[in-house]
Amino acid sequence: MRSAGLEGEDGAARAARHGLAVLPLAELFGLLRVVGPDASSFLQRLLTADVRSLRPGEAAPAALLTPKGKVITPLTVLCDAEDFRLLVPAEGASRLEGALGRYAVMDRVEVRSEAADVVGLYGPEVERARSLLGLPEPLPPYTHRASLLGEAAVTVLGDDQLAAPGWLVLGRPGSLAGLLEHFTAGGAVLGDAATFETCRIEAGTPRLGAELSEEVLLLEAGQLGAVSFTKGCYVGQEPICRVKSRGEVAHRLVGLRGSGERLPEPGEVLATALRPDAGRVTSSSWSPECGAVVALGYLHRSCADPGTQVLLAGGGALEVVALPHVPCASPPRVCPAF
Repeated sequence: MRSAGLEGEDGAARAARHGLAVLPLAELFGLLRVVGPDASSFLQRLLTADVRSLRPGEAAPAALLTPKGKVITPLTVLCDAEDFRLLVPAEGASRLEGALGRYAVMDRVEVRSEAADVVGLYGPEVERARSLLGLPEPLPPYTHRASLLGEAAVTVLGDDQLAAPGWLVLGRPGSLAGLLEHFTAGGAVLGDAATFETCRIEAGTPRLGAELSEEVLLLEAGQLGAVSFTKGCYVGQEPICRVKSRGEVAHRLVGLRGSGERLPEPGEVLATALRPDAGRVTSSSWSPECGAVVALGYLHRSCADPGTQVLLAGGGALEVVALPHVPCASPPRVCPAF
């Protein structure tokens, strides 16, 4: 059921679709820095993205995989002039730092954690916030610029993961309250982590701990946008290329939508007449934009096409729909594709 206080959440979620929303995201992200003469080659042989192709000011979605092609963590690689920053889900930060430390045996690199406050700005009116940050030109997704907010240095990263124009603003620890005040004074509607969760489900963006884990193949999540198929070897490359060459995965990450108000539970079984264990729900939320329950989940490829009706173990039904759930100029680069 929709919880009390949903009207406030509706306001921020709608602002992310039709105006400008500001979201405090410091608890959702961690930040690592990789420095040293071998940083580029080190990350190139570990991550799924083509790190060597990045130029200062560019970024790319990527993942660190197990040797079997399953997901340790997704991340975004930011290329700076002399080093790299890795923006990673908070729950994956320590795993990523530990894994990179274990791999850095003979490499001249240093991996260190950095504290940062993170604020998200999303919505079709995000461009009017450029003046608040002193950005002289638009900032497309996966590009980043250093800027000043008053006397505070920040990094602004173009972001599309909510299927809306967006930026992530990375500031020094302790700057969160000031960042939020600055943008709300400029007309942005204040939301929270729950707003981000609703909008990322609407967008079809997978999350570590829900859609992504060491139980899931990266290509089951449809993360073609986070993989380079032209670079050299990296951890987990063989199973990724094998799956890609065969053109199929057993299960696919799909969008689901329901007409009722009950939110499906994560892990709830999905069934069809021919497959009583067709898949499972991974995330769900009430969408003020769609006026419906929206969800993500994995389904066997035989019943993953849009229009398919699936039954929930706890009662009710959902329909498979194309992602993103919401109209957008272009889907997020991390939206599932197969």
